[in-house]
Amino acid sequence: MTNDLLNLSKQPCNATLCYERGPFEARASLSYRDSYLTEIPGANNSPTSNPPVVVDANGVPETTYVDFSASYDLGGSLHGFPRRH
Repeated sequence: MTNDLLNLSKQPCNATLCYERGPFEARASLSYRDSYLTEIPGANNSPTSNPPVVVDANGVPETTYVDFSASYDLGGSLHGFPRRH
């Protein structure tokens, strides 16, 4: 097979780091997805425009997401956990 499959990236990657020591816990995650095709031929073909617009494929550009979470046990049933997304 030589054609790209739709909605599949060639280079996806996920990584997560966790840290726990005493009452402190932290987690950081990274998710990367290479660009991928969503439609062949492209839906935006418009041969009647001047000049003609021809799109041979539609797709999605690469994306990278980072997530971080931390918490601190203050004792008993009270917990504090700032969050950043």
